[in-house]
Amino acid sequence: MSFATGQVETEVDIADFEFRHREALELLSTGEAEDLDAAVKQLKRLAVEGHARSQYFLAQLYLEGYGLAQNLEQGKRWLQRAAEGGNPIAALQWAEFLFGEIDEEEGASYGQIVDLLQSVVSPEAQSQVSPEDFGLFRRSKSRASYLLGVLYLNGWGVAEDKNRSLELMLDASRTGDKDATMTLAIAYAKGEDVEKDVTRSKEFFELYDLQSIDEVNRSMESYFAGSEDAGDRQNLLETSRQFSDVVSEMVTATQLAFALEVLDEQSEDYDPEFAATLLSMAAENGNEEARLRLGVLYHRGIGVERDLGIAASHFERGAEEDWVLSLYNLAAMIGAGEAKAPEGASVSTLLQRAADQGLYVAELALDESPKLAPLSPEEARDLCLEAAERSDGRALYSLGLRKSVGWLVEVETDLSKVLELYVKSSNQGFKRAQHLVGIMRMSGEGVPFDPVGGFELVRNAAYQGLPEAVFTLGQCYLSGMGVEANVHKAYEHFERAAALGYQNAYNRLAAFHFTGILVPKNEYKAAELYLKAAGADDPEAAQNLGNCYLQGVGVSMSTKEGIRWIAKAAELGNLAACYQLADIYRANLLVDSDEVEVAFWMEKAAELGDKTAMRETAFNYYLGRGHPKNKGKAAHWLDLYMSHPAPVAGGSLYYPGEYEPIEVVESFDPGDYAAMLLQADLYSELNWTGTDRKEARRILERLIAKDSMAAKLRFCRLCLEEESKGRDAKKALSYLRKIYEQNRDSAYEGLRTYAAQSARLLSQYYGKGYGLSVSESQSEKWLENSALLGDLDSQRELGKLLSEKGSARGAGIAWFLKAARAGDTFSRLTIARLNLDSPIAAIEKDVIVEWLKRLVDDGSGEARLLLRKYGVRYKEQDRRAVDPDPEEPEFDPWAPVGAA
Repeated sequence: MSFATGQVETEVDIADFEFRHREALELLSTGEAEDLDAAVKQLKRLAVEGHARSQYFLAQLYLEGYGLAQNLEQGKRWLQRAAEGGNPIAALQWAEFLFGEIDEEEGASYGQIVDLLQSVVSPEAQSQVSPEDFGLFRRSKSRASYLLGVLYLNGWGVAEDKNRSLELMLDASRTGDKDATMTLAIAYAKGEDVEKDVTRSKEFFELYDLQSIDEVNRSMESYFAGSEDAGDRQNLLETSRQFSDVVSEMVTATQLAFALEVLDEQSEDYDPEFAATLLSMAAENGNEEARLRLGVLYHRGIGVERDLGIAASHFERGAEEDWVLSLYNLAAMIGAGEAKAPEGASVSTLLQRAADQGLYVAELALDESPKLAPLSPEEARDLCLEAAERSDGRALYSLGLRKSVGWLVEVETDLSKVLELYVKSSNQGFKRAQHLVGIMRMSGEGVPFDPVGGFELVRNAAYQGLPEAVFTLGQCYLSGMGVEANVHKAYEHFERAAALGYQNAYNRLAAFHFTGILVPKNEYKAAELYLKAAGADDPEAAQNLGNCYLQGVGVSMSTKEGIRWIAKAAELGNLAACYQLADIYRANLLVDSDEVEVAFWMEKAAELGDKTAMRETAFNYYLGRGHPKNKGKAAHWLDLYMSHPAPVAGGSLYYPGEYEPIEVVESFDPGDYAAMLLQADLYSELNWTGTDRKEARRILERLIAKDSMAAKLRFCRLCLEEESKGRDAKKALSYLRKIYEQNRDSAYEGLRTYAAQSARLLSQYYGKGYGLSVSESQSEKWLENSALLGDLDSQRELGKLLSEKGSARGAGIAWFLKAARAGDTFSRLTIARLNLDSPIAAIEKDVIVEWLKRLVDDGSGEARLLLRKYGVRYKEQDRRAVDPDPEEPEFDPWAPVGAA
């Protein structure tokens, strides 16, 4: 191994360097200030002595500012020394530094970079790497191969050599460098410097996808490496799956971006055949814009042989996904006789769907019926811009939509300028703009509040036959917004909107028939109308229909159908439906109570932005109510809840299963006492990525300042776990004794529970000698005090402790019995086992059997085995006896084929 200051000549020297280096790394890993300081000093000594690996690590500390002040110049200096000392990992990093600065540093040259990279990929480099750094070395070697490939491809610092470049790129890709993989994917797709091969190109794009995912997975694995929490592992898997989707979308977006570059006729890189290849790949992976553009190429025969059938199929697929220009282009082909209309579609319906989304050329086609032809996205945009210059109201409205989302135009962040386009369009008499601006005036959103003026605009749009405007007009007459309330006119407009195809209007009409307002009460008609609106994905109608089924109103009563429709309403974003489903599964009336379903629908409500649901979902994940316990998700939902701008959630402000005097809870108003406790609990938890004991203490101290007993108990547990000495121990003992004395005789069970917990902690303090002398007798005494106050853990522990003492076995069994009668699973199983060994007079066998049956119902295999020992078989499948030697039936040659 070579070093900057000379050559290490003996194995003893090398071993000494490596031993001291590992010592430094162990100190670094603790994160403690004293250890960091000692590690840095050790690495500096080793670096000065010429140990290249230590020079590399010291460089990283300087570059990151970890353990010492950040100093980029020092970092680069030690990195260069490590590279010169033969460390291949440092050599790659130093080469990359030089690569980035080659235009700025006169001293740097491509030749120097080539030498560094060659040293990394050379066969001898591996011998310079310690076993623990081998994984990093492999990635470094892969990266060096890619960079060398770039140099050979361009003739930078070496003679240009396309074949050598390809060899290096293939080697880099094979060993995991995703930039090399992307380079090869594009090269094979384009046929540049290699023979064009679409199949290989697709393989490399897929490999890039996998390598990107693997890179992130390794990063997350490293992040979660110190965690023993199952929830952390589950969250890692979920994040990995989500990232996989993101990477796939990124790959298709890259293919699309490259395709657009080479589709530009003004570019010297114009290559429509290459563009078609890339678009085909992206379309196969579900990119609808790529599918649309590919359809245009096939329609025009650009880059591919003209094929109207393929063009129509691409537009039809896009239309199924409601891709706006695909709708228009399919309509254009049908209108020109170049394609057949899909079932249930026509030129007018397709154009109407496109116009509903604000496509100018679709609106133009509906109004003026020009000769249609498929358009590219840029052509559709340019037609809109040209018409907007002429102050065409339809184009101004469409341009406003484009600017608000950046649809092939620069996104406009100043909403007043977008509103200005809508107002101009409205002034031109365009119905969609009039409807939009009218609604905004009635709400005062972005424009002066003017309900009367807003009503007039909506009415103008309705007179032009816009179905949604007719519906809004009905709403205005129903609520009296901008006009005097008139239920007759409201009903008339809802009827007209429904006749114009606005399906949501059926929900309003149903309400009239359901209540008997203006029309004879007809629950059957109401249910029929609810069904029409619900079938068109109206979330309010779906919930109404579900309630009809639950109550048997207008339809046959069916809990199953009722829940199905309410669930559909919830899936469509109906918050009230989410809460209704949670209540149904909580109530144990219509269906058996189901904690899993309650948790699912509350999380769905949380996803819709409901603050109260966020709070409950956080507790559900932390306590394992309806979800597997998951601290990460609990923290996620709690953070969203705490940062939500709405007032503190309604409902109980108590921590589930705990009690605190109401004056303490209310003293935190407008804060949330229970949410703060949950925060402290999450930060206190060990062995997961969110542990932060200092922050937990800060929160608990804030709660203790207002005399929260729950916070005091948590503080005492924290002190015991951390074995913090001095003032903390004295404070904790004082809290525990005071809580016990104040609450042991309380009439409230919740306060007696606090006394029981304080007694249990005092038992543990005496058992471990924390803050006082170790005393087994005092530990047992306080454990008994806790058990007497009903603490199941203490009763079980005391039962076990006394049962192991021959003289106190009866007392131990008595405590197990007390816990078992209170529902403790462990104690019930223990009593069942003990009773088999020696019958217990204080308990009947039938009671034990019933306990075991309940445990079997909850999935206990041990309870089933114990039941067998009691001579009871419960919920076991009958096993048919197998005849060990069945008789062969006589063969009958005249029997029909297949006869048994």
